[in-house]
Amino acid sequence: MRIMLVNDDGIFADGIRALALGLSKKYDVCIVAPEHEHSGCSHHFTMAVPLRTRKVTLPLLEDVPSYAISGTPVDCTKIGVGTLFPDTDIVISGVNLGANLGTDTLYSGTVAAAMEGFFLGRRALAISIDSYSPKHLDTAVTSALWGIDLLLKQERPILLNMNVPDTAFEDTKGFKFAALSRQDYGNIYEERIDPRNQKYYWTPFERISDMVKNFEKDEYFLKQGYITVTPLMTDLTDKPLLDKLASQEVTTNEQ
Repeated sequence: MRIMLVNDDGIFADGIRALALGLSKKYDVCIVAPEHEHSGCSHHFTMAVPLRTRKVTLPLLEDVPSYAISGTPVDCTKIGVGTLFPDTDIVISGVNLGANLGTDTLYSGTVAAAMEGFFLGRRALAISIDSYSPKHLDTAVTSALWGIDLLLKQERPILLNMNVPDTAFEDTKGFKFAALSRQDYGNIYEERIDPRNQKYYWTPFERISDMVKNFEKDEYFLKQGYITVTPLMTDLTDKPLLDKLASQEVTTNEQ
């Protein structure tokens, strides 16, 4: 069984390297990842310019075929499944440095890369660790192995989003299936003036959470020490509202 690893932190990131080292002991692993970081790029993919691929050899992973791609995380999944490794069975995206909780899944290049694998008919897992300088990437690797077993038990391809606390695996409280929470981000950009007297802006880092009001969701359980798992859908239709609007449909009659 072949597992293709992708990410949005770049091919030389610690997270994807830890996954490759851990999973290659049991599975046939390949890597298709961006040359550079693409955090927050969501489901963007390249259309108007050609993609470049470059085969690389990663330290201690000489037997794992690895390609650096000039495009986005979604580009990596598309060209990986479509051309480089069409025999891919599972797409795993990560390990992302920093959690991808709640509405972060709409912005995340990590989640988008896994979602593209699901679009292409593969079982898919996005995995993130709740730290930008993690000390326990091995916990994420162990969690990914559990996630692979869960994917394989399903009758059809599914898409999972997993977030892992940065603690030793034995110190976690276990796995918790949880719904997505809600986060908003500050929208007041910091204005500065460059040496040529031109304005420029820094994106705000303020993060507003609804964890207090919606405490039984992924962010709450992650902060309590659980490894959270959320099955994701790709259909954005508001079905209750659709049914309500459809019952009020009015046909137009041409005169």
